[in-house]
Amino acid sequence: MELLMLRRRGQQGFTLIEILVSLIILAVGFLGLAALQSSSLQGTQNTYFRTQADLLANDMAERMRANRAAVQDGEYEFDGGAAPADPGCGGAGADCDSAEIAAADLNEWLNWVQNALPAGDAIISQPLAGLWTIQMMWDERRNGAAGQDCDPNDENDLACLIINVQIRNPNP
Repeated sequence: MELLMLRRRGQQGFTLIEILVSLIILAVGFLGLAALQSSSLQGTQNTYFRTQADLLANDMAERMRANRAAVQDGEYEFDGGAAPADPGCGGAGADCDSAEIAAADLNEWLNWVQNALPAGDAIISQPLAGLWTIQMMWDERRNGAAGQDCDPNDENDLACLIINVQIRNPNP
């Protein structure tokens, strides 16, 4: 009987140590799960911004195709920054020429870009006759980046999406 009591006293507290080790392992597992969730959320957010940029770039391409006369005159060229003033050509039945429609398109579209993307900006250029480049930029890392070189390895560069659009002459 005395031997049995001695064995029980030697093992007291062993279960408590097992529980503490199990809790530490469980805590590390939960931290890993939280990190995975955070990474997944960031990836989802980045995908959302890329989708928004793609939709907005294609929207501008369609606006340009609908107003080929202004495209021919270079009215859609834009170097980034603040949206041009709205000429007041919105609404059905408005009497506007192609340049005014282009200015209204740019104004509305750039306001959408700046509201849909963090630090959103865009450049629209014509590198070749009939070929237009629409470059969408945003601060994907949300670190205050402002560079426009589109280098994914540079922390100071904005994330970019670039599409090329061919728009033919309105009078072929």
